[in-house]
Amino acid sequence: ANELLNKAISIYKKNRDTEGLILSLVRRAITLRVMGDYSASLEDIQEALRLSELNSSFQVHYAEALRLKGLNLFRLGESRQAVESLERSLALFSALNETTRVPTLLMETGMVHGAVGDIDSARNSYHNALKIRQAEKNFYSQAEILNNLAVLYHQIGEYELASETFESGLVCARKGHN
Repeated sequence: ANELLNKAISIYKKNRDTEGLILSLVRRAITLRVMGDYSASLEDIQEALRLSELNSSFQVHYAEALRLKGLNLFRLGESRQAVESLERSLALFSALNETTRVPTLLMETGMVHGAVGDIDSARNSYHNALKIRQAEKNFYSQAEILNNLAVLYHQIGEYELASETFESGLVCARKGHN
């Protein structure tokens, strides 16, 4: 995928196709992050952010780049900066009414809040994501959120609540599998 994205980026730069370039940079940043090359991923993200920041028609790409920046920073141990990027991304996706992305961002934001010890914000993020996924009847995503929430409860010593939440997640996983 990276080979093809490298070619696409060259072509978009040559043709001065800003939107194609931004989209390709964001997609390559995703592949680099998955491969564990967080620094290279952040370089692509910074370029995508620079190119998309001031153009209102590219704000969805800008919000996605902020999200990826937060996830990379989290992996690099920069959790406080990660929270800032994820919160900005969440606010922008919400303002753009990109409702399909909001629950995922809430879950990711909850994960990072938990990592920095902001348990109340983590719990709130997970619960807000869960409400959305319950309304959608998306059992697979509910199971994922409940699993993350249960891990949070376990980390803070709420073992009974963790167990109950894991069980609820298991029920959702089984419903989603059918």
